[in-house]
Amino acid sequence: MTLFIYTTAQIGWLLTTQWLGGDFLCRLIKFFYTFVFYLTSFVIVCIAVDRVFGAYKLSSFKASKKAFLRCKKMLYIAWGTACLLSLPQLYIFGVVSPPDMPGFRQCAPIWMSMKSQLEHQASLPEATEDERIFLWHEYLEIGFWERSYNITHLLFVFWFPAFAIVISYISVLCILKSFSRPSKAAFKDFKFKNTIISMIYKNRSRRNDENNKYVASVTSVNAMKDDVTAAADVVSTTQCLRAVSEDHKDEDARSLILMEGNQTGKVLRRSFSAETKPTSSLPVIPEQNRESLKLTLKPAEKSKVGSMAMQTIAAARLKTKKQAAFILIAYLTLWTPYNLFAIINIFIPTDSRGYFLNRIMHFTPFLNSLIVVNSLINPLIYGVFDRVSKQ
Repeated sequence: MTLFIYTTAQIGWLLTTQWLGGDFLCRLIKFFYTFVFYLTSFVIVCIAVDRVFGAYKLSSFKASKKAFLRCKKMLYIAWGTACLLSLPQLYIFGVVSPPDMPGFRQCAPIWMSMKSQLEHQASLPEATEDERIFLWHEYLEIGFWERSYNITHLLFVFWFPAFAIVISYISVLCILKSFSRPSKAAFKDFKFKNTIISMIYKNRSRRNDENNKYVASVTSVNAMKDDVTAAADVVSTTQCLRAVSEDHKDEDARSLILMEGNQTGKVLRRSFSAETKPTSSLPVIPEQNRESLKLTLKPAEKSKVGSMAMQTIAAARLKTKKQAAFILIAYLTLWTPYNLFAIINIFIPTDSRGYFLNRIMHFTPFLNSLIVVNSLINPLIYGVFDRVSKQ
């Protein structure tokens, strides 16, 4: 729409230097001018908000089913809001012919025509002082409504969308960071991944009364290089401590660590020195209950997501940072000249406005045309990052 409506009409208007399309086409074209500007900003906001919902419901299986419906609703709202905010253009704009140039017609806002008529009436020789004062108050009132409309237009077409885009992408990064933050247990497991760490566990209730309690124990083995290299690099460890009975408390306490490898199935044993303090009496775990024990063991602390998911989230967070940076830079760079010119046009004093407009009149079409470039760049940004993520 930006290319076929705004660009085509703007090129024809620049070639003819005046409006030749009539009053109805003037109002319709100005309506679509503002409509495509609003729609460009609102669609970018919809994409940013959709990224927030997608990051927030990252682990939900039903998120993909609701995403399509949510996008449709947001696009309907964007189109409806853009159309509603553009309706005043049908009343504001029209074909205007200056009093001193009867044959020249231009598509201009209605307050420009009203101001021109008031200035012409105030410049007449037969106008009294009271009439000039009355005309001046009307002139100021028209300027107030013009300024209010332009400020509202700038807020909805640039500043509110820019604020929503920034907040949305910051929220996405914060959500991804919270998902990828590991817990203390995951950090310790990563730090000591080459060391055999005993599990802390507690047995749940069992049908067999003789094995109704399993006491948590912690055992660290620091020097087992020769034995560990003989086994597989990655082993699934099931540790069982056998304590001496009450009749053998005076004897040397020995604890055995049984390790079952995934591949070789070897059992590695290491006995502690005689100086090791005797441990408390622990029940011996029968062979038939070891498999059920594996299912009941849980880490004391868990990370929010697994290691593979953490890597995926880290890559998504890096991609989101780059994409957000490119989108914000493109949006601010290409929209700032248009909004800067509009702000200066609103707040510049009336006596110096004509001089300022004459100085930058040659650059105005170029500054306004940068918004069209934004509509071309945004699909390229999203397309490039989506292609990189698929590869």
